[in-house]
Amino acid sequence: MKFIVSRFYTPKNVVLEYLLEGDACYFDTVGNSRFVDFEFLVDYLCFSSRDRREGVYSIDGLDHYRRWIPRALKTPSAEKRDLLIQGKWDYAIPCIGENYPMYYDNKTNWICCGDPDQTGTAVQFTEQAIAVLKNPFELSAIWMKPAFKAYSYEIMKSFASATGTEESLIEINVG
Repeated sequence: MKFIVSRFYTPKNVVLEYLLEGDACYFDTVGNSRFVDFEFLVDYLCFSSRDRREGVYSIDGLDHYRRWIPRALKTPSAEKRDLLIQGKWDYAIPCIGENYPMYYDNKTNWICCGDPDQTGTAVQFTEQAIAVLKNPFELSAIWMKPAFKAYSYEIMKSFASATGTEESLIEINVG
C-alpha cells in the first residue's frame, strides 16, 4: 500500500486517548465519525478515514502497554498535511504489517509504532499523530501522543509505575 501526502491539511477535531480499564488497554479517537470510508490495520491499530479527500483521522485498537519498549525518542519534525491512500480501495484495506515494535518515551509521552530511527517524509495528519513515510511513500512509523486516561486510581498507579510515567499526566475518569 502506498500513501500520498496532500498539499492541504484539514483540521480533524478529534482527540487521541489511551484508555486503561483493568486488563483492557486501548487507543480510541474521541470525536470521530461513525461513518467510515476506509480503514486499514497496522499491527493491532486500526486507522480510519471518513472522507478520502481528508485522509486518515482516527486511530483505534487494543495495545497493551506491557509490550512497549522504553526508549528516549526524538520526535520527527513534520508538516501538517492530510495523509491519503493511493488508489481506490474498498472499505477494508489489508493489514500493512504485524509485530511492529512499540516504543514509549515516558518523558515526552510519545509512542512510536515501527522504526523510530527511520528517516523520510514526516506528516502530521492529526494534532496527536505523525506518519513517517519512506520512498516510495511506504509507511515506516506512526508516532502518537495520546492523552492517558485511567478508570481507577489503582490502574493509574500501576501504569505509572510500570512505564515510569509521571502520575500527574494521567487523567482519572470517574463514571
